Amino acid sequence: MEACPIPTEVCKFIIDTVGEVFHGRQREETLRRCALTCCAWRTRAQRCLWEAPFVRGRTSINIFLDATRHDSGFLASHIHSLHLYLMPKGTADQPPVHRLNGLLLTSKLPNLRVN
Repeated sequence: MEACPIPTEVCKFIIDTVGEVFHGRQREETLRRCALTCCAWRTRAQRCLWEAPFVRGRTSINIFLDATRHDSGFLASHIHSLHLYLMPKGTADQPPVHRLNGLLLTSKLPNLRVN
């Protein structure tokens, strides 16, 4: 496997800038693409993705909860904020918010800042 031809500092700068400049779905999709670019970019991009995950709807909440439940603490330690986009009550994709309460109240996310 070849090393990334771009200096490490430049790669980190690019990924961190994406994490700060883009927002919402565009940020998430761009960081995912960065993570798939090469091995040198993967870890940094994944860390940026987990700093502020966007959780939308039932499927997204279930995936998020499964990932944090089976996590040894590595992923959870990177989460600083959590963006929830909830569907109106009665909507078919209305998420099980009560499941999130248990996660947040049990201090599974030690670096989560509550505003």
